[in-house]
Amino acid sequence: MSVKTCAYRLAVLVAFCASAVPLRAEENYRIATGTPEGSYYPVGGAICALANRYADGSPPCRTATSAGSIENIEALRNGTADFGLVQADVARAALDGMNAPAMEDLRAVMVLQTEMLTILTPADSGIESFADLEGRSMDPGPEGSGHRVTMDRLISSVSWDVSATSTDGGDRIGALCDGMLDAAGFVFSHPNAAIERALDRCPLRFVPIPEGSADTIGNGLYRPTIIPATSYEALSRDVSTLGMTVSLFTTRATGNRTVEDLLARVMKDLDLLRASLPSLAGITLQSMAASESGVPLHDAADLYYQVVGVADAGACPSARQGN
Repeated sequence: MSVKTCAYRLAVLVAFCASAVPLRAEENYRIATGTPEGSYYPVGGAICALANRYADGSPPCRTATSAGSIENIEALRNGTADFGLVQADVARAALDGMNAPAMEDLRAVMVLQTEMLTILTPADSGIESFADLEGRSMDPGPEGSGHRVTMDRLISSVSWDVSATSTDGGDRIGALCDGMLDAAGFVFSHPNAAIERALDRCPLRFVPIPEGSADTIGNGLYRPTIIPATSYEALSRDVSTLGMTVSLFTTRATGNRTVEDLLARVMKDLDLLRASLPSLAGITLQSMAASESGVPLHDAADLYYQVVGVADAGACPSARQGN
């Protein structure tokens, strides 16, 4: 991209940011989200609501339900979605080609929320620490799910044996409550309605994950965090665990104008996005631009963050994406 083109596009983006009138939709686009009972579905809905609120003409944004991160990556890969919500470790695996051909054209648009490794065990299981899981049966999540990707990384990082027992996408909470499982692993933002329902169903305990586990798993994808005690009535103290970001991703094939329009519409009322869900309450322009997955920003997103002052404008023209 030439310096002349860069300067022109920066000027266009400034106009978008400063505009008090509705933005004209360039084209329709689809955001792959998650299941209606999960956290990605309302997040995608909140983004689309803002995109459509400030559109001039027909609403450009639609959401599509999915099974979550893995399916969303495949939707981006095969072009059935323009954007998708994906957890950081799944996005990195796609970029690096860990389980499929490397998805070198994967691009980040905005970081949205933090999800946390969440291990539940029956209250009477005798499991009180992460080390107590040695030799016990644990369901790491359905094959092909983001839960499974993260839990497999965690399990492979320890030297002791964990008996991975899959319920093949069945009722994992029921298996815990019925004593058929010693533990089950999830990846959720908190507070979470599914966890709330689980705690109402039978007495369960959160298993803390040691802070040093972030270094053991590696890749800089995870960081020590806590599940706050205020998340659930049944939780009497904070639980140490690991967190990772969830971002909106696209591919290099998505047009610059489409990415620019989506970002500009969302940023016109960032307070409304924050108020839409507890998991989005702490987002800032700085946090939205800080992709921790290792996936490069889409060229248009990179320029947008330069304009609003949360990225180095000296990086233009961008040599990172070649978009």
